[in-house]
Amino acid sequence: MISAGKKIQPCRNLLQVSLLLAFTLLTPAPLPAEQNNLSKAQSSYLLLMEKEEFELASRLISELRAVHSADSMAPILAHYHFHLGLSKRRSGNYKEALRSLEEALRSDPQNQEILLALADTYLENHQYHDAIQVFHLVLSRLSEERRRIIIRRIALAWSRLGEYPIAINELRASLLQWPEDPETLAELARLSVKSRSYAEAAESLEKLSKIQKLSPLQTETYRQAKESVRLRSSYDENYSANFHVWIQDQKVGHHRHEILRYLETVYSDVGSVFSFYPRQLTRVSLLSTTDFQGLAQLPEKVIGVSSGISHEIQIPLARVHNLEDPRQLKNTLYHEYTHQVIRLLTANHPSVPGWFHEGVASHLEPYRNTRHERSLLLKLLASGELADKSSFQGPLYKHSNSSDLYIQAGSVIAFLEERELLIPLLQNLQNLRNNRDFKVLLIEFTGWTITELFDKWKGWISEKSRSSLARGR
Repeated sequence: MISAGKKIQPCRNLLQVSLLLAFTLLTPAPLPAEQNNLSKAQSSYLLLMEKEEFELASRLISELRAVHSADSMAPILAHYHFHLGLSKRRSGNYKEALRSLEEALRSDPQNQEILLALADTYLENHQYHDAIQVFHLVLSRLSEERRRIIIRRIALAWSRLGEYPIAINELRASLLQWPEDPETLAELARLSVKSRSYAEAAESLEKLSKIQKLSPLQTETYRQAKESVRLRSSYDENYSANFHVWIQDQKVGHHRHEILRYLETVYSDVGSVFSFYPRQLTRVSLLSTTDFQGLAQLPEKVIGVSSGISHEIQIPLARVHNLEDPRQLKNTLYHEYTHQVIRLLTANHPSVPGWFHEGVASHLEPYRNTRHERSLLLKLLASGELADKSSFQGPLYKHSNSSDLYIQAGSVIAFLEERELLIPLLQNLQNLRNNRDFKVLLIEFTGWTITELFDKWKGWISEKSRSSLARGR
């Protein structure tokens, strides 16, 4: 975050300097008593702002406005609304933050700190075009270091709009001026992978590796980018209304068109659950088993992945599609596309737990073996081995009992659906973008903590078990 978001430190930036000048100039030639009163007002005001006692500070400003001109009060008003806006932004109240920052800008229209804070708040409130416009207003006035930061913010805004080519061009232009800027190279690599420009991603990370040691994520991205460059020559591109699909056409043949139709059905069905239909094409790679293993490097039991690096769905087609019975392929497409939607809705928010991700994805599979699932749940109940939240640590596929955990996670989601709590929760996942936490969202829409949810779910399974026994009698 830019320096405008830091907590107030008197006399440390242009706003605070102009504030102190404003107190000095409130009266052209103050008498000693008046000067003493102004000094007290200044000290009181700064103390109130330091403590974020905004209501009391506002009252003090009102007293000053009653006896001083609007022009002389402008710097004080700008300072007040600026820091009020920052406080509102930190609490996630972007609407009020924007109102305060826009008010600050009316008092000091050329202040770059206010403009930067306003642009950042537009960005966090998903008003990307507004953010880009304001960033460009202030860009030429910034130091070299801050220009590089703001260009990356502009690129981020374009990428959030799905305009990856424009975002990438912004970063390329920046690298013409600062060719060894590590943050820009890293961001160019990240966005290049998301736009499937794998060669540029690999090239950027290779340059970055000569400047600094790559992080584990960057190392993995570099490996995947190079592997993707190698693979693309043997795959054909296919398009439907909402998907960009790579298929080894000679192995799939006429089933290619069926697969594209399956994907469009997935788009419609999952979209209706979340009330969310991505505008950008979703990328899907239907790979040979060997190529999937080389790219994803996951255990053989894994039959699909929604990559958090490239935002691409990767499926080893031979493991899920025997060309006669498409049900497993359809289940996999629903499962992985659901992961994709949750990532897009939440901006890949780290607070979304694995059991929820996998539970929703499993629950939306249309051809689940419900008889087997019911039998397993009753067996786990009888042995006292039903999962709780601690059972889902780390990626589920790494657990020895992963298939059992997928079924239990799906059952927790089924419980929420039966209680008519699931859809409101799913359709408000985008609130996690606004500095929210999944635990808070869960309490808001269900009234339960995660621990309480799992306890309620276990009680629900017990009720199902008693009902089954009663029917058996």
